[in-house]
Amino acid sequence: AFDIQGRGMARRCGAILTKAVKGRTTLLLVRARFHLVLKRRGQEVTTLVEDAATLAYSGSPEAPTWLSPVETEKLLSAAPDSNALPEQIKTQVKRVVDSLPALRPKLTQWAENRAREIVETNRRVRFSAKEAGVTLEVRPQLPVDVLATFVLLPVT
Repeated sequence: AFDIQGRGMARRCGAILTKAVKGRTTLLLVRARFHLVLKRRGQEVTTLVEDAATLAYSGSPEAPTWLSPVETEKLLSAAPDSNALPEQIKTQVKRVVDSLPALRPKLTQWAENRAREIVETNRRVRFSAKEAGVTLEVRPQLPVDVLATFVLLPVT
């Protein structure tokens, strides 16, 4: 569970003031589970796998502008440039957590896209290995889990 009180040693929520952003930006550490259904010679084997990613958006959670993976990766090294007040951190994080239902469509879209990428990667590997007669179906197991959320606020 999210610790919006900020008392846990390994916090999964937070907010910092940084020069790395020009406006409010939120990072979400997400995890999706997938069923991989491998069919070969009339037999079907289902395996559960997980994938995690960091997604980011700028603006408010109610009207997010989603960032590219390249832009998101750059933000992972953002450092605090000023101190945020505990109440400010709590307010910012609570706003994101409370808005997670509105973000669900984008998280679902990410999982569905990731499932297609997994299938395509698997096809390329099987083609290279000259393995025929094998089909793979990848089904996202929704909803996507939000493991952590971090809000980056511009230094003013």
